[in-house]
Amino acid sequence: MKGQAQRWLFVATLAAVLWPPTKVAAADANPTPPGRVAPFQPAVAESTSLYQYIQIHIDPATGRLAPEAMTLPDEPAARRFSRLRWVPGALEGLGTRHMQWDGSAKAVQTITLLQQIAAGSAPAEAALYELLRADDVVTFYDDALDYAAARIPDAEPILHDLARRLATQSRDRGPVKFGIAMLGSMGDESDLEIVRTLALHDEFGLYAAGAIAELAPQRQQALFEMARKLTGWGRIEAVTLMTATPDPKLRRWLLTEAFRNDVTPQYLAYQCATIGDLADAMSDPANATDMRFLAGVSDLIQSLIKPGPSRDSQTYEQIPDVAISYLRDVQGRQDSIDFLLTAQMLNEYASAGPWSADQKASVRKLAAPIIADKSWRRRVIAALSDDHGNLEQAEVAAARLSIETFDLHMKRLAKNGAVPERWRLAFSAADPRQLASLMNVAEKTFGPRFARGAIGRANTSDAALEAVLQGVAKYPGAGMPIVDASLVDISPVVRRAAVETLVRWGGPYLRDMTVRAALSAAADGETDEALKARMVALLNVGEAPP
Repeated sequence: MKGQAQRWLFVATLAAVLWPPTKVAAADANPTPPGRVAPFQPAVAESTSLYQYIQIHIDPATGRLAPEAMTLPDEPAARRFSRLRWVPGALEGLGTRHMQWDGSAKAVQTITLLQQIAAGSAPAEAALYELLRADDVVTFYDDALDYAAARIPDAEPILHDLARRLATQSRDRGPVKFGIAMLGSMGDESDLEIVRTLALHDEFGLYAAGAIAELAPQRQQALFEMARKLTGWGRIEAVTLMTATPDPKLRRWLLTEAFRNDVTPQYLAYQCATIGDLADAMSDPANATDMRFLAGVSDLIQSLIKPGPSRDSQTYEQIPDVAISYLRDVQGRQDSIDFLLTAQMLNEYASAGPWSADQKASVRKLAAPIIADKSWRRRVIAALSDDHGNLEQAEVAAARLSIETFDLHMKRLAKNGAVPERWRLAFSAADPRQLASLMNVAEKTFGPRFARGAIGRANTSDAALEAVLQGVAKYPGAGMPIVDASLVDISPVVRRAAVETLVRWGGPYLRDMTVRAALSAAADGETDEALKARMVALLNVGEAPP
């Protein structure tokens, strides 16, 4: 038991790290009284199901889910704005890769209820819904559906209809997840559109990818369509189920794009290198002069040798030959800073990695002139000055070349303060003595937004202001006028970030009279009840004795 508890602590901690700090709110709403079974209530006009919620938040231009819809409406108020919460899909993603569960007891309960439902029992359906609301479906759904297939040979029409109702009418994620899994097990092609809609949210990635793989007549294409609309655990689940393909366009996507995600590329690096046949692609003369291909594959190569949560990343047997081919192809080229970063990483790995002596020597010899090229310094500085480039990549390269970046960021922020990533990097690069000048630029940038009589956002960026608030959260008391003004900002994202900053600052600043006045005014006008409750809670903390 002790080992299992430690593993759960690891998973919970990792999930918290992966989720960016957000707001904290009041207690869970609409609890079910102890001992009472909540009835299964299909969505009605005044209560939107999760399926309907996703439907109405699809961006018609991209076919993707709008960013503001990532927090599902069934998220308990106590967790909705908590700093410690699961990333959408992380419970399933981490759990199925790093945990072992015994869900046999719930599997038995589930199959018993499914048998009763198949026999026409309405109370059993309500009991099943309540059981699924616990949102631990990942621990038992496979066993339950295997049992169902063996014990209930005819799922039509009752269980098939139940699966559709759970997927499309439920207001809680656990029943939706089980409904998707049921459709994958006992549905047909007519259910595919339901699954594709729910697949747009990472929270349902594991179940949707499995169902799509079972239902879609063109499985590979359907998984690709799912993966390219996601950036988190949903993409990981979809690509994991893809198989080797001769399609050159799909192979290129696998090797240059598919492995990229918001969790870590190492969960997909081995899969993409294998089914996209990286070694074969690197031996293709056409790719040797294709700079876009080489730049794209650079990050895949780095992910294959970088330590990470998945051991698969370091088991791609052809990686030494891939490394040698890559370094030959990028000799004398400065089209991408990734060429430098990859050469540096391969050189370091060759010094301590498991390759043969000849392979190590070849890699070091080929990497040396790339690393020694003096022109990289100029190119990295130019990349740091480009608001539309990959600033994070340029910052990493600058650190390796011992380039100080704070002044470069300050110069650009004075001209364009709308780039969130630059604010984050500037705060990271600043030492305490430079903080005042950074805050001066921030106040000049966002002052028009906060000015009396200002309309809307005054040509500023919500995301940039959020980045500033996250930056000052690390420096208690810094930028207090910006924090105070942000508490009543037009953007709920900004207001939440301001509250989070005060949470990070703690008690001494919650007793400051100017902060309390701003917080009180913000709470009076706040329309988000959960955020309002958090503001009131902070005011109460400020009243407590030091």
